[in-house]
Amino acid sequence: MSEKLKTIKELADELGVSKQGVRYHMKSIPQEELKKNNKGIVVLNIEQQNFIKRKAKSDTVVSGKSDTAVSGKSDTVVSGKSDTHSGKW
Repeated sequence: MSEKLKTIKELADELGVSKQGVRYHMKSIPQEELKKNNKGIVVLNIEQQNFIKRKAKSDTVVSGKSDTAVSGKSDTVVSGKSDTHSGKW
């Protein structure tokens, strides 16, 4: 049986979180259980992926915040632009 291994980046992209977010949850996985691919990049097996997915999901549910809510800013405010602005100040 072939198992689908994913890199930290692949899992982070799938979950919509940063690589640092995935690494944070990886601290709970014993180092000796982590494997590297032929390029020396850490890859996560299905069990490890599911563990991190559960942890990432529970963090979101516990905090009740999205990325926008955490920053307190919407894309419009961050960019300083408004969809309704005429361009005249």
